[in-house]
Parts: sequence; C-alpha cells; structure tokens
Amino acid sequence: MTSSANDTSIFATPALAELIAATPTVDISVGETLFQSGQPCTHLPLLVAGNARVFASGQSGRQVTLYRLQPDDVCAISLSTLLQDSRYPATASAETAVQVRYLDGEKFQAIIRQVPEAFTIFLDSFASCLYDSVCTARQLMFDPLDMRLAHLLHNRFADSPDEAINLTHEDIAHELGTTRVVASRMLKKLEHANCIRLCRRKIALHDADALRALVNNSGQVSSPA
Repeated sequence: MTSSANDTSIFATPALAELIAATPTVDISVGETLFQSGQPCTHLPLLVAGNARVFASGQSGRQVTLYRLQPDDVCAISLSTLLQDSRYPATASAETAVQVRYLDGEKFQAIIRQVPEAFTIFLDSFASCLYDSVCTARQLMFDPLDMRLAHLLHNRFADSPDEAINLTHEDIAHELGTTRVVASRMLKKLEHANCIRLCRRKIALHDADALRALVNNSGQVSSPA
C-alpha cells in the first residue's frame, strides 16, 4: 500500500531534504492517533521511528485494517487527501511508540510540482494504493472469513521469529473487519482443527502443515453467519 522513500530517493532531493530537516519530530505513544477520520489533512505524516496502523471504522465500532506505516513510508491516504484538500477517510494509530514529522502540506505540494520526476514517483504510489484497495474490497466482499483468517495467521507466522504471535481476539477482529465474538469462534475452530493453540494475548502455531492446507484449500473451516 505504501511506497518507501528509501526505494525512490524522492526525499533525497535537496528541497524535500531541507523541508524534512526543518520539520521537528513529534512523539506519539502507543494507541494514540497520528490522524483521525474526518479531520482535514494539512500535513503529510512521515514516520521517523515506530509503526502505525491505518484503518477504517464504521458507526458500529467495527474496524478493518487498510495497511501499516513504517519509517519513511509514503502514506497513500494522507497523500491523496492532501492533494484533494479533503478530510481523512481513515484513522492511523500508533502500534508502537512513534516519532513522526508532519511535513507542511503547502510546502510539500509546491516542491513536488517543481520536481516532475518526484511527482511521477508519488503517482506510482496512487497506482499501488488503488490496486491494493481493490484487492482489499474484493476480499471483504467475496472471500470467506475462514480464508482471510487463515491467510492472516499464515502470513503473521511467516514473519514471526518464533512460532507465536502477539495477537488478541480483538486484534484479529480489527484486522478482518468483524466482531470479537465471531473472531473468537473462528479461532476456536482453528484450534479444534489442531492448527493453532490459543494462549493469553498470544496465538501459537501448532501444525504448520494443517494451517497451510487451509490456506491452499480455503473453505474447510465454515464461517459463522
């Protein structure tokens, strides 16, 4: 979903490097917001340290994760909202302690207008954002919940240095855009299928082959209505 500044070298251009250097860092604690749905976007957030989750939420309180931000990532939603002089359609919250620079929106836009190659690379982030947004929408509308849960856990275990991941049932619900009750039922089904073990605030991998089989042959764990 995001484009890394390290991959593009946009932020190495003198004008942008100067703007970044002149922008102070802001410390944000775990759970606090970097930006809030409904707020006007006047600055482009650029993480210096830490990680943040960007998500959409409904009136019922349900959330669905759109993507995550890491240091030097270009936040596609912030960029599009800034260029449209609009309000945020999503919220970003700190998953760890975060340091962020809020680049002045007007100065940032003036710079990318003056550097065509920079604007072209930022345009690429829109293409990536659009593609990922369509994929997310397709998954939410058409993929069974058990498929999305199996893929989520499989990917998290693949990124974990051990065979346990720090995820609560509420975390799972927020990732998948469902309720905590439904997430708990689905996790129990996976535990009964001997794929995982549920621990306090943690999920342990029990049988990697069984979980991989669900990823490759989705639909074996029936989703609750």
